[in-house]
Amino acid sequence: MSTARQRTRSGFTLVELMVAVALALILMSVVMLVFSQALGVFRRAQATTEAIHSAQVALDFLGKDLEGAYLETEQVFLGVRADTALVWVDSNHNGPGDDPVAFDNDDPVPFDDPKKQERHGLELLSMSLFSFDEAGRPVPAVHVLYYVSWDAATQMGRLIRCTKDRDANPVTQFIGNSLKDLGLAPEDTQEIAYGIKQFRLRYFYKGVWYDLWDSTNAGDAIQYSKKPDLVEVQLRIVDSDGFMNKANSNPIVIRRLIPVGTVVP
Repeated sequence: MSTARQRTRSGFTLVELMVAVALALILMSVVMLVFSQALGVFRRAQATTEAIHSAQVALDFLGKDLEGAYLETEQVFLGVRADTALVWVDSNHNGPGDDPVAFDNDDPVPFDDPKKQERHGLELLSMSLFSFDEAGRPVPAVHVLYYVSWDAATQMGRLIRCTKDRDANPVTQFIGNSLKDLGLAPEDTQEIAYGIKQFRLRYFYKGVWYDLWDSTNAGDAIQYSKKPDLVEVQLRIVDSDGFMNKANSNPIVIRRLIPVGTVVP
């Protein structure tokens, strides 16, 4: 009799099983929450690191080009905004083409929309250390253009750097002309940064800051045939996968002051 009673008490009751399952579910939920938060922190840190690296690459290119900037017969040093100037590229910004765009592909946005004022362009002649010909040999002097290719779907841009060998080609302004007609090949176009939210430039000359610069304008006694002393570059940038956008994280903001023409004898 005692043996039979002992056997009936050796299992778990339904209530005990339900309590155990509930506790297990709670424990698993806590573990999954901690894991999800840790994964989010890791992904956010990875995205931030990528954005900072992309910005540093862009600033390195800009730094070398600006430090090597010079003016000769062709007084080309132009700093413009997307709402003030045109450059002719293809509609997808994959290379030279015949479609005029205001430094971006954001067609639904009016040409004079304030958002375009945050996407600047820069054109100059430079003795850059980052320019090479097809054989990989350094090019001593280059004609350089920077502009932002904007993607309206992702609300992010790519910073584009176009170059031509200055000694092998006559200088004709990129801005306001077709890059295709100027003989710019697709391999002369580099995407040097991704996830651009803002590419803003300012120009310092003899104690005064300017939002635009035009060394070709004979009617401007201050800027004509001159280059600025400093250029302030400000980048607001996110990761190329858009994780920071989806997570509503603030873009990384990096600002740098770059001296102009310091390596030119």
